[in-house]
Amino acid sequence: MNREALNSAKVQARQDEAARLSEQIAQLDRRRSVGEIAASLAHELSQPLTNIYLIADRMELALQQRHDESLNRYFVDLNRNTQKAGDILGRIRAFIQSKNTHFERVELSQVITDVSALIHDLAYNESVDLQVYLPPQEVAVWADPVQLSQIFMNVLRNAIQATQGQASRRLLIRVWRDGETAHITLTDNGPGLPAEALSQVGTAFFTTKSDGLGVGLSISKSIAQQHGGSLTIANSPTGGAVVELQLPAVN
Repeated sequence: MNREALNSAKVQARQDEAARLSEQIAQLDRRRSVGEIAASLAHELSQPLTNIYLIADRMELALQQRHDESLNRYFVDLNRNTQKAGDILGRIRAFIQSKNTHFERVELSQVITDVSALIHDLAYNESVDLQVYLPPQEVAVWADPVQLSQIFMNVLRNAIQATQGQASRRLLIRVWRDGETAHITLTDNGPGLPAEALSQVGTAFFTTKSDGLGVGLSISKSIAQQHGGSLTIANSPTGGAVVELQLPAVN
């Protein structure tokens, strides 16, 4: 095989790998979005169901003390169906929480490089200058590489949207290790977040976008926590927002 053919084969191999990773991230995004919505609904509905059960129980007790049995069968049905709904929600939450995650040693620079390549066309079309600063030494974590890629894709998409309206749009990614912790920060030069939004951003169903579901950053925070780390969002002192992912580092 001549050099030109070999280079062409390498380019095709990289494109195939990028397409495969992109499809994996998209599938995981869809599954986790549905899971996050279902889990949040289960959590939100469990409290009112518990309250209904307690109220019905107290009313049934009050009627028994008054020796009024005329409504008793209705309260028995109410308690039974409330308990049944609670059991269904419990099974939904248990099913969602049992996810298959493939952990392996992951070099963060490689994940950032792969995701940057996937997001390149979007950044280019949006005239966003994406700058990536990687350390000379390896920074590795124990993680699911596709799930980490999902975090970076979500965060990068949000950051690109956040810079809309700026005369010059810039994103800066940095990776470093401090002791036993790996750090990845993404800083944009958008307008930043208002104080009232900072306390809610990343929670399920909260979004600053008119057409958003509010699950992307919530999913990313959940993935970070499942990996023993954290994902935080704050306003940068120099303007814009900064998202920081911290994970336990491995050698």
